[in-house]
Amino acid sequence: MSRGVALFDLDHTLTRQDSLPMWIAVLVGWRRTLRAYAMAGFAYRPGRGDLRGRAKETILRWSVRGATLAQAQAAGRLLGNRIRWREHLLAELKAHKAAGRAIVIATGSPDLYVPSLLRAADIKADAIIGTQVEIVDGRLTGRLVGANCVQEEKARRVKAWLSENGPFGESWGYGNKPHDAPMLAMTDHQTVV
Repeated sequence: MSRGVALFDLDHTLTRQDSLPMWIAVLVGWRRTLRAYAMAGFAYRPGRGDLRGRAKETILRWSVRGATLAQAQAAGRLLGNRIRWREHLLAELKAHKAAGRAIVIATGSPDLYVPSLLRAADIKADAIIGTQVEIVDGRLTGRLVGANCVQEEKARRVKAWLSENGPFGESWGYGNKPHDAPMLAMTDHQTVV
């Protein structure tokens, strides 16, 4: 029989808070972070496609544009020691890993700092699927590469990964609603946090 797979969301599932503003603040400071979030509010225009993706891109452009990849990853390492984890879900994740199941972290957070966060919590994932931020000449532009990895986009990308790396037996999903509902619907066992 094929080994199973466990899918985990990051923010508000494995962690108790949203890692994005914290990561930006570690990278560029709270003042610039708050200014970027304010600019995202001013840029709000209803009825034009992916509002969350546009807001995230506005926040990233106003905050981290120009930072180097090395700085971004270093901020992830620092944040890994500050983030508040849900210990019972970390234990679940590690139990799945010990049982030989594939571990997939699927998150709307930028995938460039997530590996550092996971290392800080001693999480060994088989895959990290996240929002991609454009990097040109070693510097962040603040633009997204492709769609924001949330809801249907997250489910689509997880499904593609499962197809490429499976087949898998039983599946478990951990996330929050409504953001992770499409991903959770793909699993045999669902835990809503």
